[in-house]
Amino acid sequence: NPDSVEILFELGRLYSENQNDPVRARNLWELALTKWTRQNPEATNAPALFQYDQIVTRLSRLEEDRGHYRKAAEYLEEILAMNASPNPDAIRRQVEDLKQKAAAAP
Repeated sequence: NPDSVEILFELGRLYSENQNDPVRARNLWELALTKWTRQNPEATNAPALFQYDQIVTRLSRLEEDRGHYRKAAEYLEEILAMNASPNPDAIRRQVEDLKQKAAAAP
């Protein structure tokens, strides 16, 4: 099923965790996010927002691991904007930490 957000997310997870291939993982998660956005234009239900949170969190972590702190913070800010996190205070703290890392990076 090429439109399955769940399958794309899990494939990205496999490439990230088992194959150590962050480029493919990012591509799959970005595709999952694109398909999620098309399938959930006005998502307000918890399962859809949870799925969004998972995808965007993985993208943020991937960017942080690669030293792209500003991009990682931007992804987390998207989670806050969508009200997709069950713990927005923790996300805000992560955003601030990432911004501090970005400011300190060469």
